[in-house]
Amino acid sequence: MRQGFPQYSDLGIEIRRHILSFVATGPMEERNPIEQISDTYLPGSLTSTLPRVNKEFRQLSDLDFFWAPVLKRQLEHPENGTLWVDGLQRLLPLENFVELERQKRQLQVQESQRSEEEEEDGEGEEEEQETEGPRQQISAVLPPLQLLQQVRSQFADELLVSYKQLYRKIYTSHIQFDAPMFVMPCHLRIGQLYGLHLFEPRYRIMMHDLMQATEDPVTSMSGGTIRPTVRDGLVTPPLLIHANLGSRLAPGESACLVQVVQCTTYEQGQADVQLLPVAWCRLDRIWVRPNAGHLFYARATRLPGSTQQREYYHSVRSWIF
Repeated sequence: MRQGFPQYSDLGIEIRRHILSFVATGPMEERNPIEQISDTYLPGSLTSTLPRVNKEFRQLSDLDFFWAPVLKRQLEHPENGTLWVDGLQRLLPLENFVELERQKRQLQVQESQRSEEEEEDGEGEEEEQETEGPRQQISAVLPPLQLLQQVRSQFADELLVSYKQLYRKIYTSHIQFDAPMFVMPCHLRIGQLYGLHLFEPRYRIMMHDLMQATEDPVTSMSGGTIRPTVRDGLVTPPLLIHANLGSRLAPGESACLVQVVQCTTYEQGQADVQLLPVAWCRLDRIWVRPNAGHLFYARATRLPGSTQQREYYHSVRSWIF
């Protein structure tokens, strides 16, 4: 028999909030307890459970009293932290974002070179490398809470700056995202540039649309510096999903999110591109864009650190064995 808590209504509001804080969680904060789908997360009590209890709980669930610690926990999480820091960084002014990205890419290149040197040391250290995994999670240039303060300070005069809205923006527009897909099996490493020559009609359309969405399409398509634009409050560089693991193209499969860092387009629409892998992701929904030569699009979710390491070794083994 379920026991009630009749004394709850006699408690002061501060005590009520303190009690609820012990069970207040946000989306992607707690893993699904079912082992078979351990890479999925519970929706969070602040969005799925508490608001359905009564009107008071629904109002309390919107308060920064609960959402501020939830967001800060995510920013400092050992596995998920990089996802949230990267999303928060996209809320900075464009110039600030570009400078932080430049510094972060330098760190990624250094880590990638170091990993290559370690792999060349010999097969005797192979098992140790597999245990540790690649150093894919680059520390933020700014401490996470300092970055959060900087983002909030720029919206000081606006109304929609609550922690809940920041959390929702990062979760629904950065961690979850829509992007076109390029399909070709190959081995990729986060932070390691690679080049492609795209000639199929569907990929000509894809690159044309991605470059048209940049700040200066003419420069972007002629091999110049690609400057991202700001859409819906987020700095948005040209991104596509590279389905590279050679498995079937279906929801639940993993792929690599890559950023276009250079593009040279020719007269007939073919393009030579330089791509930078930035994150592993899980495909959630796939569809075909009409009248685009069978160009696939996907709704996907960026994966946390430990899962990214597993997908990295999946990528390696798919080409070794």
